[in-house]
Amino acid sequence: MGYHQRMSMLIPGTEDPSRLLADGRVQLEWEEADGSRCRIRSFEETVPPRVVRQDLLLPTLYLHFLSNEFFMKDNEVCTAMRAGNDNSEIQIAVPVGMLRSCTERVASLQKVTRFLQRFGEVPTGNMQERSGGFSPQRNYKANAFGGKIYFDLKVSKPKAEVNLDKDAFGIPSRAQLYMFAQNHASIPFATDEEMEAFEESILALSEGNEMDRKLAVFLKVFSEGGFAYNEKIPCGGNSYLPKCVGIAAMVTVPAFEGQSGISTGYPYKIAAGHRLFTDTVPVTIKPIANMSSLHKRYGLSFTRYVEFTREPGSEHATFTNVVPFGGFFYLPETPDLYEQNGGLLYAFGESEQNTTALGASIEVSSAGTSATGDARNPRPHSPRLSPRRGRVCTICMDAEATVATVPCGHLAFCTSCPRLDACPVCRQSVSSTQRIFA
Repeated sequence: MGYHQRMSMLIPGTEDPSRLLADGRVQLEWEEADGSRCRIRSFEETVPPRVVRQDLLLPTLYLHFLSNEFFMKDNEVCTAMRAGNDNSEIQIAVPVGMLRSCTERVASLQKVTRFLQRFGEVPTGNMQERSGGFSPQRNYKANAFGGKIYFDLKVSKPKAEVNLDKDAFGIPSRAQLYMFAQNHASIPFATDEEMEAFEESILALSEGNEMDRKLAVFLKVFSEGGFAYNEKIPCGGNSYLPKCVGIAAMVTVPAFEGQSGISTGYPYKIAAGHRLFTDTVPVTIKPIANMSSLHKRYGLSFTRYVEFTREPGSEHATFTNVVPFGGFFYLPETPDLYEQNGGLLYAFGESEQNTTALGASIEVSSAGTSATGDARNPRPHSPRLSPRRGRVCTICMDAEATVATVPCGHLAFCTSCPRLDACPVCRQSVSSTQRIFA
């Protein structure tokens, strides 16, 4: 039919997924559209090229967890009104008294409060039959909690096991699964003025007292999304009930002394279809949204999450596994732009040493060839990428980078894009450029 089939899976266990697949220890029983079956055990790994550009590096991020005041109590949740359990929807609430108190010190919160009131609801418990009386008619009662405004946050499809040091990162000890809690569905409809009010409020509250800082984390989760952590409460057999034990916003300063941060390196350039557009939400952090036209929406890639591509009828498939510890992916603003330009994928756990190595100079000889100043994919099980074949142009982020800057020697441009006065990798002045041939 002339198209590629795509699928994704979370590979269980602790062994490197790439090694499992390359060794033929994973088997897919594939059912075709006509009902026939084939067995796939032949897999080839593909690694997307890197965009080695200094201004595309994300800052180290630290987890700031939502305080208990913002979680719903069991009697405040109407189960009939929920879209699902904590693996698909998480309910959070903001105390009205806290909003009022903080608004006295932060003027921009008035606009934020009006926004929250417009899109939030008063939480109510389950409707119950009321006993008493001799009438044959049934009577009911329910509790409403006017001191809070509650919201539903949609949760991403994959749920991966927590593989980080919980104490070091500040993750609750009971957490067993992590997922992406998207920002509230109202945020795409906020005006520029309202989003500025959110930004001003978060900044001001982050520098205030303890109550202010707690509210700042709530507003970041509400407007930006964050990491959600669930406990698996056994229900017999392989069944479990997910219970949210923490939601964390991502902040560029530690929440406590000595906290470990989440770091990423230079992004991978991914093609259209590599991730689902509908698994993303708008980027509301301006410094990130302004990085490039590919930083308009983002989502979370998960630990041991592997993407497969296969031609119909083939007994062979290719796979991509560049985020062994999870990561972020960023896409353009619309599906059409994604189809045209692809996106970017950032892998968690990229060490400073590897990032520095990727940005290292490629020594250019007078013969116009590249020396072995090596900027390869750091994961030992992945195909080794040469400095030439492992990078894309830092301008168009599409074509292969084949032009090096002089004197620093960074492989930065393709042959079609215009040269910059400063190297996009190290910011050193560029005196000339030189074509590098494989």
